[in-house]
Amino acid sequence: MKEIHTTVLLERLAAGWTSSHAGLAQELVQRWAAPLCTEAEIIEVGENTAEFVITLTDIRLRTMHEVPCLLVGGDSDLSQPLREFWSKFNSTHHLPFVLTLSKTAHDAAVRILRSGRCLLLSSEQVKRMLHAEFALVELKQILIRQIPKRTLIPYNLLVPAEGGMFFGRENELSRLSDEDSTSFAIAGPGRIGKTSLALRHKHEMLRSRRVGATRIILANLYNVEHLPDRVARFVAMSIENSRRSDRMTTGDLVNFLQYQKKKCGGPFELLLDEVDEDCEGQAFKALGEAARSGLCRLVLCGKGALLKTMLSSRSPLDCRLDLIQLEHLDEDSARALLIKPLTDLGFKLEDEDRIAEEVLDLTGNMPNLIQLFGMKLVDRAIVNKDDKILPDHLEAVKKDFFVAQFFIKSLNELTDPETRLVALALLSENHQSFTVPAVQAIARREGLSIDLARTNEICIDLLINNVVVWDNGSYTIASAGLPFYARKKDYLKTALEEARATKPQPWPLGLQARVG
Repeated sequence: MKEIHTTVLLERLAAGWTSSHAGLAQELVQRWAAPLCTEAEIIEVGENTAEFVITLTDIRLRTMHEVPCLLVGGDSDLSQPLREFWSKFNSTHHLPFVLTLSKTAHDAAVRILRSGRCLLLSSEQVKRMLHAEFALVELKQILIRQIPKRTLIPYNLLVPAEGGMFFGRENELSRLSDEDSTSFAIAGPGRIGKTSLALRHKHEMLRSRRVGATRIILANLYNVEHLPDRVARFVAMSIENSRRSDRMTTGDLVNFLQYQKKKCGGPFELLLDEVDEDCEGQAFKALGEAARSGLCRLVLCGKGALLKTMLSSRSPLDCRLDLIQLEHLDEDSARALLIKPLTDLGFKLEDEDRIAEEVLDLTGNMPNLIQLFGMKLVDRAIVNKDDKILPDHLEAVKKDFFVAQFFIKSLNELTDPETRLVALALLSENHQSFTVPAVQAIARREGLSIDLARTNEICIDLLINNVVVWDNGSYTIASAGLPFYARKKDYLKTALEEARATKPQPWPLGLQARVG
Protein backbone atom coordinates (compact mmCIF):
# COMPACT_ATOMS: atom_id res chain seq x y z
CA MET A 1 0.00 0.00 0.00
CA LYS A 2 1.27 3.43 -0.94
CA GLU A 3 2.33 5.51 2.04
CA ILE A 4 -0.43 7.89 3.16
CA HIS A 5 0.34 11.08 5.07
CA THR A 6 -0.83 10.84 8.70
CA THR A 7 -3.15 13.86 8.45
CA VAL A 8 -4.85 12.44 5.36
CA LEU A 9 -5.13 9.04 7.04
CA LEU A 10 -6.85 10.57 10.07
CA GLU A 11 -9.27 12.54 7.90
CA ARG A 12 -10.25 9.48 5.89
CA LEU A 13 -10.78 7.36 9.00
CA ALA A 14 -12.75 10.10 10.76
CA ALA A 15 -15.41 9.54 8.11
CA GLY A 16 -15.55 5.85 9.07
CA TRP A 17 -14.67 2.44 7.62
CA THR A 18 -16.15 -0.99 7.08
CA SER A 19 -14.89 -4.33 8.36
CA SER A 20 -14.20 -5.42 4.76
CA HIS A 21 -12.00 -2.35 4.16
CA ALA A 22 -10.07 -2.27 7.43
CA GLY A 23 -6.53 -1.79 6.11
CA LEU A 24 -6.32 1.92 6.88
CA ALA A 25 -7.65 1.45 10.43
CA GLN A 26 -5.08 -1.27 11.07
CA GLU A 27 -2.32 0.95 9.67
CA LEU A 28 -3.31 3.82 11.96
CA VAL A 29 -3.28 1.52 14.99
CA GLN A 30 0.28 0.42 14.23
CA ARG A 31 1.41 3.99 13.53
CA TRP A 32 -0.03 5.11 16.87
CA ALA A 33 1.71 2.26 18.75
CA ALA A 34 5.12 2.77 17.12
CA PRO A 35 6.17 6.01 18.91
CA LEU A 36 5.10 4.35 22.19
CA CYS A 37 7.83 1.75 21.59
CA THR A 38 5.36 -1.09 21.34
CA GLU A 39 3.33 -3.08 18.83
CA ALA A 40 -0.42 -3.46 18.71
CA GLU A 41 -2.14 -6.82 18.52
CA ILE A 42 -5.30 -6.39 16.45
CA ILE A 43 -8.16 -8.36 17.99
CA GLU A 44 -11.10 -7.44 15.75
CA VAL A 45 -12.05 -4.80 13.19
CA GLY A 46 -15.73 -3.95 12.78
CA GLU A 47 -17.92 -1.21 11.38
CA ASN A 48 -16.14 2.01 12.41
CA THR A 49 -14.37 0.16 15.27
CA ALA A 50 -11.04 -1.58 15.76
CA GLU A 51 -10.22 -3.43 19.00
CA PHE A 52 -6.55 -4.02 19.84
CA VAL A 53 -4.16 -4.60 22.75
CA ILE A 54 -0.86 -2.87 23.54
CA THR A 55 1.78 -3.48 26.20
CA LEU A 56 3.38 -0.37 27.71
CA THR A 57 6.31 -1.71 29.73
CA ASP A 58 7.99 1.71 29.69
CA ILE A 59 5.13 3.22 31.68
CA ARG A 60 5.34 2.12 35.32
CA LEU A 61 1.67 2.58 36.15
CA ARG A 62 -1.03 0.13 37.09
CA THR A 63 -2.34 -2.31 34.41
CA MET A 64 -0.03 -0.99 31.68
CA HIS A 65 1.28 -4.50 30.99
CA GLU A 66 -1.79 -5.32 28.88
CA VAL A 67 -4.01 -2.44 27.76
CA PRO A 68 -7.24 -3.12 25.82
CA CYS A 69 -7.91 -0.36 23.30
CA LEU A 70 -10.77 0.61 21.01
CA LEU A 71 -10.42 2.87 17.96
CA VAL A 72 -13.73 4.44 16.88
CA GLY A 73 -14.70 6.87 14.10
CA GLY A 74 -17.46 7.79 11.69
CA ASP A 75 -20.87 9.38 12.21
CA SER A 76 -22.94 6.22 12.86
CA ASP A 77 -24.39 5.23 16.25
CA LEU A 78 -21.48 3.70 18.22
CA SER A 79 -23.39 3.14 21.47
CA GLN A 80 -23.55 -0.65 21.18
CA PRO A 81 -19.84 -1.36 20.42
CA LEU A 82 -18.78 1.11 23.11
CA ARG A 83 -21.05 -0.52 25.70
CA GLU A 84 -19.84 -4.00 24.74
CA PHE A 85 -16.21 -2.91 25.02
CA TRP A 86 -16.88 -1.18 28.35
CA SER A 87 -18.73 -4.16 29.86
CA LYS A 88 -15.86 -6.43 28.87
CA PHE A 89 -13.05 -4.32 30.37
CA ASN A 90 -14.68 -2.26 33.12
CA SER A 91 -12.82 -3.97 35.97
CA THR A 92 -9.99 -3.39 38.41
CA HIS A 93 -7.75 -5.54 36.19
CA HIS A 94 -7.85 -3.16 33.24
CA LEU A 95 -7.61 0.51 32.37
CA PRO A 96 -8.88 0.56 28.77
CA PHE A 97 -8.07 3.23 26.19
CA VAL A 98 -10.64 4.60 23.71
CA LEU A 99 -9.28 6.54 20.72
CA THR A 100 -11.92 8.65 18.98
CA LEU A 101 -11.45 10.04 15.48
CA SER A 102 -14.70 12.02 15.05
CA LYS A 103 -16.89 14.32 17.14
CA THR A 104 -19.74 11.80 17.00
CA ALA A 105 -17.49 9.03 18.32
CA HIS A 106 -16.09 11.28 21.06
CA ASP A 107 -19.53 12.44 22.23
CA ALA A 108 -20.78 8.84 22.39
CA ALA A 109 -17.71 7.77 24.37
CA VAL A 110 -18.11 10.66 26.85
CA ARG A 111 -21.77 9.68 27.37
CA ILE A 112 -21.11 5.95 27.92
CA LEU A 113 -17.71 5.87 29.67
CA ARG A 114 -18.40 7.76 32.88
CA SER A 115 -16.58 5.91 35.68
CA GLY A 116 -13.12 7.49 35.37
CA ARG A 117 -11.47 4.09 34.87
CA CYS A 118 -10.93 4.63 31.15
CA LEU A 119 -8.57 6.84 29.16
CA LEU A 120 -10.44 8.76 26.47
CA LEU A 121 -8.43 10.34 23.65
CA SER A 122 -9.90 12.93 21.28
CA SER A 123 -8.94 13.04 17.61
CA GLU A 124 -6.66 15.99 18.35
CA GLN A 125 -4.86 14.05 21.11
CA VAL A 126 -4.46 11.02 18.83
CA LYS A 127 -2.99 13.29 16.15
CA ARG A 128 -0.66 15.03 18.62
CA MET A 129 0.71 11.70 19.86
CA LEU A 130 1.33 10.53 16.29
CA HIS A 131 3.57 13.56 15.74
CA ALA A 132 5.03 13.89 19.26
CA GLU A 133 8.79 13.57 19.67
CA PHE A 134 8.22 11.97 23.08
CA ALA A 135 4.89 10.16 22.75
CA LEU A 136 5.35 8.21 25.99
CA VAL A 137 5.77 11.44 27.96
CA GLU A 138 2.67 12.85 26.26
CA LEU A 139 0.65 9.73 27.10
CA LYS A 140 1.75 9.74 30.74
CA GLN A 141 0.69 13.37 31.09
CA ILE A 142 -2.74 12.60 29.65
CA LEU A 143 -3.11 9.62 31.99
CA ILE A 144 -2.27 11.70 35.05
CA ARG A 145 -4.70 14.45 34.01
CA GLN A 146 -7.62 12.10 33.32
CA ILE A 147 -7.21 9.25 35.83
CA PRO A 148 -7.07 9.67 39.64
CA LYS A 149 -3.55 9.01 40.92
CA ARG A 150 -4.75 6.35 43.34
CA THR A 151 -6.14 4.37 40.41
CA LEU A 152 -2.72 4.48 38.73
CA ILE A 153 -0.57 3.44 41.74
CA PRO A 154 1.40 0.41 40.47
CA TYR A 155 2.90 -0.72 43.79
CA ASN A 156 1.16 -3.88 44.98
CA LEU A 157 2.22 -6.33 47.69
CA LEU A 158 -0.42 -8.92 46.84
CA VAL A 159 0.14 -9.80 43.17
CA PRO A 160 3.17 -10.79 41.07
CA ALA A 161 5.06 -8.01 39.30
CA GLU A 162 4.15 -7.71 35.62
CA GLY A 163 5.15 -5.51 32.71
CA GLY A 164 7.11 -2.41 33.67
CA MET A 165 6.98 -3.26 37.38
CA PHE A 166 9.36 -6.19 36.91
CA PHE A 167 12.90 -5.02 37.65
CA GLY A 168 16.21 -6.86 37.73
CA ARG A 169 16.70 -10.66 37.84
CA GLU A 170 18.56 -10.59 34.50
CA ASN A 171 20.94 -13.34 35.58
CA GLU A 172 18.12 -15.61 36.74
CA LEU A 173 16.12 -14.99 33.55
CA SER A 174 19.12 -15.73 31.35
CA ARG A 175 19.73 -19.00 33.21
CA LEU A 176 16.12 -20.07 32.73
CA SER A 177 16.16 -19.24 29.02
CA ASP A 178 19.71 -20.26 28.05
CA GLU A 179 20.14 -23.41 30.16
CA ASP A 180 17.04 -24.87 28.58
CA SER A 181 17.97 -28.50 29.24
CA THR A 182 18.41 -27.91 32.99
CA SER A 183 15.60 -28.13 35.53
CA PHE A 184 15.59 -25.60 38.37
CA ALA A 185 14.26 -25.08 41.87
CA ILE A 186 13.67 -21.38 42.67
CA ALA A 187 13.65 -21.05 46.45
CA GLY A 188 13.42 -17.99 48.67
CA PRO A 189 11.30 -16.08 51.19
CA GLY A 190 7.68 -15.23 50.52
CA ARG A 191 6.96 -12.20 48.30
CA ILE A 192 10.54 -11.93 47.08
CA GLY A 193 9.55 -12.48 43.45
CA LYS A 194 9.52 -16.22 42.68
CA THR A 195 6.13 -16.16 40.93
CA SER A 196 7.04 -12.91 39.18
CA LEU A 197 10.21 -14.53 37.83
CA ALA A 198 8.32 -17.58 36.53
CA LEU A 199 5.69 -15.37 34.86
CA ARG A 200 8.34 -13.16 33.29
CA HIS A 201 10.23 -16.19 31.98
CA LYS A 202 7.09 -17.55 30.32
CA HIS A 203 6.23 -14.13 28.87
CA GLU A 204 9.73 -13.67 27.45
CA MET A 205 9.68 -17.14 25.84
CA LEU A 206 6.30 -16.48 24.21
CA ARG A 207 7.31 -12.98 23.09
CA SER A 208 10.51 -14.23 21.47
CA ARG A 209 8.62 -17.15 19.86
CA ARG A 210 11.17 -19.64 21.13
CA VAL A 211 10.75 -23.24 20.01
CA GLY A 212 8.66 -25.03 22.63
CA ALA A 213 7.28 -21.81 24.16
CA THR A 214 3.72 -23.02 23.61
CA ARG A 215 4.54 -26.09 25.70
CA ILE A 216 5.27 -24.02 28.82
CA ILE A 217 2.72 -24.71 31.55
CA LEU A 218 2.44 -22.44 34.61
CA ALA A 219 0.44 -23.95 37.48
CA ASN A 220 0.01 -23.14 41.18
CA LEU A 221 -0.31 -26.03 43.64
CA TYR A 222 -1.48 -23.90 46.58
CA ASN A 223 -5.07 -25.21 46.59
CA VAL A 224 -4.29 -28.76 45.47
CA GLU A 225 -5.12 -31.59 47.87
CA HIS A 226 -1.69 -32.68 49.09
CA LEU A 227 -1.82 -36.35 48.16
CA PRO A 228 0.55 -37.84 45.54
CA ASP A 229 -2.18 -39.02 43.14
CA ARG A 230 -4.02 -35.69 43.46
CA VAL A 231 -0.83 -33.82 42.61
CA ALA A 232 -0.18 -36.14 39.65
CA ARG A 233 -3.75 -35.56 38.40
CA PHE A 234 -3.38 -31.78 38.75
CA VAL A 235 -0.16 -31.75 36.74
CA ALA A 236 -1.67 -33.96 34.02
CA MET A 237 -4.85 -31.84 33.80
CA SER A 238 -2.72 -28.68 33.52
CA ILE A 239 -1.12 -30.20 30.42
CA GLU A 240 -4.23 -31.74 28.86
CA ASN A 241 -7.86 -31.85 29.94
CA SER A 242 -8.67 -35.45 29.07
CA ARG A 243 -10.13 -38.61 30.59
CA ARG A 244 -6.65 -40.08 30.98
CA SER A 245 -5.49 -36.96 32.82
CA ASP A 246 -8.57 -37.08 35.05
CA ARG A 247 -7.66 -40.65 36.08
CA MET A 248 -3.95 -39.92 36.50
CA THR A 249 -1.98 -41.64 39.27
CA THR A 250 1.61 -41.18 40.38
CA GLY A 251 2.55 -44.52 38.84
CA ASP A 252 1.34 -43.48 35.37
CA LEU A 253 2.79 -39.94 35.40
CA VAL A 254 6.12 -40.79 33.72
CA ASN A 255 4.38 -42.72 30.92
CA PHE A 256 1.94 -39.83 30.46
CA LEU A 257 4.79 -37.31 30.07
CA GLN A 258 6.53 -39.63 27.60
CA TYR A 259 3.31 -39.84 25.57
CA GLN A 260 2.86 -36.05 25.64
CA LYS A 261 6.42 -35.46 24.49
CA LYS A 262 5.90 -37.69 21.47
CA LYS A 263 2.44 -36.28 20.72
CA CYS A 264 3.39 -32.59 20.96
CA GLY A 265 6.83 -32.76 19.36
CA GLY A 266 8.90 -32.07 22.46
CA PRO A 267 8.92 -32.05 26.26
CA PHE A 268 6.69 -29.76 28.30
CA GLU A 269 8.22 -27.17 30.59
CA LEU A 270 6.38 -27.28 33.91
CA LEU A 271 6.56 -24.08 35.96
CA LEU A 272 5.08 -25.29 39.25
CA ASP A 273 4.52 -22.71 41.97
CA GLU A 274 3.87 -23.18 45.74
CA VAL A 275 5.36 -26.69 45.83
CA ASP A 276 6.46 -26.75 49.49
CA GLU A 277 3.71 -29.10 50.67
CA ASP A 278 4.43 -31.67 47.97
CA CYS A 279 8.07 -31.45 46.87
CA GLU A 280 9.17 -34.37 49.06
CA GLY A 281 6.33 -36.66 47.96
CA GLN A 282 6.06 -39.48 45.44
CA ALA A 283 4.55 -37.32 42.71
CA PHE A 284 7.64 -35.12 42.65
CA LYS A 285 9.87 -38.18 42.75
CA ALA A 286 8.16 -39.25 39.50
CA LEU A 287 8.52 -35.73 38.07
CA GLY A 288 12.20 -35.75 38.99
CA GLU A 289 12.70 -39.04 37.17
CA ALA A 290 10.85 -37.70 34.13
CA ALA A 291 13.00 -34.56 34.10
CA ARG A 292 16.20 -36.61 34.38
CA SER A 293 15.06 -38.70 31.39
CA GLY A 294 14.31 -35.57 29.30
CA LEU A 295 10.54 -36.12 29.29
CA CYS A 296 9.88 -32.69 30.80
CA ARG A 297 11.66 -29.69 32.20
CA LEU A 298 10.84 -28.62 35.74
CA VAL A 299 10.99 -25.13 37.23
CA LEU A 300 9.76 -25.36 40.83
CA CYS A 301 9.02 -22.34 43.03
CA GLY A 302 8.79 -22.60 46.80
CA LYS A 303 10.03 -21.45 50.18
CA GLY A 304 11.61 -23.29 53.12
CA ALA A 305 10.55 -26.86 52.38
CA LEU A 306 11.83 -26.62 48.79
CA LEU A 307 15.12 -25.07 49.89
CA LYS A 308 15.68 -27.77 52.54
CA THR A 309 14.74 -30.46 50.04
CA MET A 310 17.30 -29.14 47.57
CA LEU A 311 19.99 -29.05 50.26
CA SER A 312 19.30 -32.64 51.36
CA SER A 313 21.23 -35.53 49.82
CA ARG A 314 18.25 -37.79 50.58
CA SER A 315 15.84 -35.66 48.57
CA PRO A 316 13.79 -37.26 45.75
CA LEU A 317 14.95 -34.29 43.64
CA ASP A 318 18.66 -34.71 44.41
CA CYS A 319 20.77 -34.46 41.23
CA ARG A 320 17.60 -33.68 39.24
CA LEU A 321 17.41 -29.89 39.63
CA ASP A 322 19.78 -26.96 40.01
CA LEU A 323 19.07 -24.42 42.75
CA ILE A 324 18.36 -20.73 42.16
CA GLN A 325 18.24 -19.07 45.56
CA LEU A 326 16.29 -15.86 45.08
CA GLU A 327 17.50 -12.94 47.18
CA HIS A 328 17.32 -9.14 47.20
CA LEU A 329 17.51 -6.97 44.07
CA ASP A 330 20.73 -5.41 42.85
CA GLU A 331 21.21 -1.72 43.73
CA ASP A 332 20.22 -0.26 40.34
CA SER A 333 17.09 -2.39 40.01
CA ALA A 334 16.00 -1.65 43.58
CA ARG A 335 16.39 2.09 43.02
CA ALA A 336 14.47 1.92 39.72
CA LEU A 337 11.62 0.02 41.41
CA LEU A 338 11.25 2.85 43.91
CA ILE A 339 11.89 5.91 41.71
CA LYS A 340 10.45 5.20 38.25
CA PRO A 341 6.83 4.60 39.33
CA LEU A 342 6.95 7.78 41.45
CA THR A 343 8.09 9.89 38.51
CA ASP A 344 5.61 8.22 36.12
CA LEU A 345 2.86 9.17 38.57
CA GLY A 346 3.93 12.78 38.06
CA PHE A 347 5.78 13.36 41.33
CA LYS A 348 9.11 15.14 41.58
CA LEU A 349 11.50 13.94 44.27
CA GLU A 350 13.17 16.50 46.46
CA ASP A 351 16.60 15.19 47.54
CA GLU A 352 16.09 12.02 45.49
CA ASP A 353 19.43 10.47 46.44
CA ARG A 354 18.78 10.81 50.14
CA ILE A 355 15.28 9.32 49.90
CA ALA A 356 16.43 6.42 47.72
CA GLU A 357 19.47 5.65 49.88
CA GLU A 358 17.45 5.54 53.09
CA VAL A 359 14.61 3.45 51.65
CA LEU A 360 17.01 0.91 50.13
CA ASP A 361 18.91 0.69 53.42
CA LEU A 362 15.74 0.14 55.45
CA THR A 363 14.39 -2.45 53.00
CA GLY A 364 17.62 -4.29 52.24
CA ASN A 365 16.68 -4.04 48.53
CA MET A 366 13.82 -6.50 49.12
CA PRO A 367 11.24 -5.83 46.35
CA ASN A 368 8.16 -6.31 48.54
CA LEU A 369 9.46 -3.83 51.14
CA ILE A 370 10.41 -1.29 48.47
CA GLN A 371 6.87 -1.48 47.09
CA LEU A 372 5.52 -0.97 50.62
CA PHE A 373 7.52 2.25 51.02
CA GLY A 374 6.62 3.43 47.51
CA MET A 375 2.93 2.88 48.15
CA LYS A 376 3.06 4.72 51.49
CA LEU A 377 5.06 7.65 50.03
CA VAL A 378 2.46 8.14 47.30
CA ASP A 379 -0.37 7.97 49.82
CA ARG A 380 1.32 10.58 52.03
CA ALA A 381 1.86 12.96 49.10
CA ILE A 382 -1.75 12.57 47.91
CA VAL A 383 -3.14 13.18 51.41
CA ASN A 384 -0.99 16.32 51.74
CA LYS A 385 -1.92 17.42 48.19
CA ASP A 386 1.79 17.66 47.30
CA ASP A 387 3.21 17.25 43.81
CA LYS A 388 6.61 16.39 45.30
CA ILE A 389 7.91 13.47 47.35
CA LEU A 390 9.76 15.07 50.26
CA PRO A 391 12.13 13.76 52.95
CA ASP A 392 9.40 14.76 55.42
CA HIS A 393 7.08 12.24 53.73
CA LEU A 394 9.66 9.51 54.31
CA GLU A 395 10.00 10.44 57.98
CA ALA A 396 6.22 10.20 58.35
CA VAL A 397 6.17 6.79 56.58
CA LYS A 398 8.88 5.47 58.92
CA LYS A 399 6.51 6.20 61.81
CA ASP A 400 3.57 4.46 60.10
CA PHE A 401 2.01 1.72 62.27
CA PHE A 402 1.40 -0.66 59.36
CA VAL A 403 4.97 -0.33 58.09
CA ALA A 404 6.33 -1.15 61.55
CA GLN A 405 4.04 -4.19 61.87
CA PHE A 406 5.01 -5.37 58.39
CA PHE A 407 8.66 -5.56 59.44
CA ILE A 408 7.96 -7.12 62.85
CA LYS A 409 5.74 -9.72 61.16
CA SER A 410 8.80 -11.75 60.12
CA LEU A 411 9.69 -12.13 63.82
CA ASN A 412 6.15 -12.82 65.01
CA GLU A 413 5.80 -15.65 62.49
CA LEU A 414 8.74 -17.59 64.01
CA THR A 415 6.83 -20.28 65.90
CA ASP A 416 9.78 -22.48 66.88
CA PRO A 417 11.05 -21.26 70.31
CA GLU A 418 14.74 -21.89 69.55
CA THR A 419 14.58 -20.15 66.16
CA ARG A 420 12.74 -17.17 67.63
CA LEU A 421 15.23 -16.79 70.49
CA VAL A 422 18.19 -16.94 68.10
CA ALA A 423 16.58 -14.34 65.80
CA LEU A 424 16.00 -11.88 68.63
CA ALA A 425 19.49 -12.49 70.03
CA LEU A 426 21.05 -11.74 66.62
CA LEU A 427 19.09 -8.49 66.36
CA SER A 428 20.36 -7.42 69.77
CA GLU A 429 23.99 -7.71 68.60
CA ASN A 430 25.93 -4.62 67.56
CA HIS A 431 27.20 -6.17 64.33
CA GLN A 432 25.15 -7.38 61.34
CA SER A 433 27.10 -10.33 59.85
CA PHE A 434 27.38 -13.82 61.37
CA THR A 435 29.02 -17.10 60.42
CA VAL A 436 27.25 -20.32 61.42
CA PRO A 437 29.73 -20.93 64.30
CA ALA A 438 29.11 -17.35 65.48
CA VAL A 439 25.35 -18.00 65.47
CA GLN A 440 25.97 -21.20 67.42
CA ALA A 441 28.03 -19.29 70.01
CA ILE A 442 25.26 -16.68 70.42
CA ALA A 443 22.68 -19.48 70.81
CA ARG A 444 24.78 -21.18 73.50
CA ARG A 445 25.19 -17.87 75.30
CA GLU A 446 21.40 -17.79 75.45
CA GLY A 447 21.39 -21.26 77.02
CA LEU A 448 20.61 -23.31 73.89
CA SER A 449 22.75 -26.41 73.55
CA ILE A 450 22.66 -26.95 69.78
CA ASP A 451 25.15 -28.49 67.37
CA LEU A 452 26.24 -27.02 64.02
CA ALA A 453 23.66 -29.03 62.07
CA ARG A 454 20.81 -27.63 64.17
CA THR A 455 22.36 -24.15 63.98
CA ASN A 456 22.45 -24.36 60.20
CA GLU A 457 18.81 -25.48 60.15
CA ILE A 458 17.86 -22.46 62.29
CA CYS A 459 19.80 -20.14 59.94
CA ILE A 460 17.89 -21.51 56.93
CA ASP A 461 14.59 -20.90 58.75
CA LEU A 462 15.67 -17.32 59.46
CA LEU A 463 16.62 -16.86 55.82
CA ILE A 464 13.24 -18.09 54.60
CA ASN A 465 11.48 -15.79 57.07
CA ASN A 466 13.35 -12.66 55.87
CA VAL A 467 15.34 -12.25 59.07
CA VAL A 468 18.75 -12.91 57.50
CA VAL A 469 20.17 -13.17 53.98
CA TRP A 470 23.09 -15.19 52.67
CA ASP A 471 26.09 -12.99 51.89
CA ASN A 472 29.39 -14.48 50.68
CA GLY A 473 29.83 -17.22 53.24
CA SER A 474 27.96 -15.70 56.18
CA TYR A 475 24.50 -14.57 57.19
CA THR A 476 23.60 -10.88 57.38
CA ILE A 477 20.55 -9.21 58.93
CA ALA A 478 18.13 -8.90 56.01
CA SER A 479 17.55 -5.15 56.28
CA ALA A 480 18.32 -2.17 58.48
CA GLY A 481 14.58 -1.78 58.93
CA LEU A 482 14.30 -5.00 60.95
CA PRO A 483 16.45 -3.93 63.94
CA PHE A 484 15.16 -0.35 63.53
CA TYR A 485 11.54 -1.40 64.09
CA ALA A 486 12.39 -4.21 66.52
CA ARG A 487 13.99 -1.66 68.87
CA LYS A 488 11.11 0.82 68.65
CA LYS A 489 8.99 0.99 71.83
CA ASP A 490 11.18 -1.67 73.49
CA TYR A 491 9.72 -4.48 71.31
CA LEU A 492 13.09 -6.24 71.05
CA LYS A 493 13.79 -6.05 74.79
CA THR A 494 10.36 -7.38 75.76
CA ALA A 495 10.29 -10.08 73.08
CA LEU A 496 13.79 -11.25 74.03
CA GLU A 497 12.82 -11.54 77.69
CA GLU A 498 9.72 -13.58 76.75
CA ALA A 499 11.74 -15.83 74.43
CA ARG A 500 14.31 -16.49 77.16
CA ALA A 501 11.57 -17.34 79.63
CA THR A 502 9.92 -19.85 77.27
CA LYS A 503 13.03 -21.43 75.74
CA PRO A 504 13.25 -25.25 75.75
CA GLN A 505 14.92 -26.53 78.92
CA PRO A 506 17.67 -29.20 78.66
CA TRP A 507 16.98 -32.53 80.35
CA PRO A 508 18.77 -33.25 83.65
CA LEU A 509 22.02 -35.19 83.14
CA GLY A 510 20.76 -38.22 85.05
CA LEU A 511 17.61 -38.43 82.95
CA GLN A 512 19.68 -38.04 79.75
CA ALA A 513 21.86 -40.95 80.84
CA ARG A 514 18.84 -43.19 81.60
CA VAL A 515 17.24 -42.34 78.23
CA GLY A 516 20.56 -43.03 76.48
